[in-house]
Amino acid sequence: MFWHAYRMREDLDLSTLEIAHTRTSMFAAILNGGVGLISMLVASVFKLGHSGWAGYVYLMLLPLVALWRWRRRSLDVDAIR
Repeated sequence: MFWHAYRMREDLDLSTLEIAHTRTSMFAAILNGGVGLISMLVASVFKLGHSGWAGYVYLMLLPLVALWRWRRRSLDVDAIR
């Protein structure tokens, strides 16, 4: 849905803030879905006694979100200059 709204941003006459929010929402959905898929892969690869490690995969969200926020802030600062 976000991708469709982003593609149709001119037809929908989205503001700059709405475009940024749409892009952020798309990235968040992709990030969460990707980490979920990795967790499912880990759960299916490990044996039954060790499949609980799949839950720890979700800890990857912390550094990934922090890195993404740092990158976005640096891009925003460069755009202002």
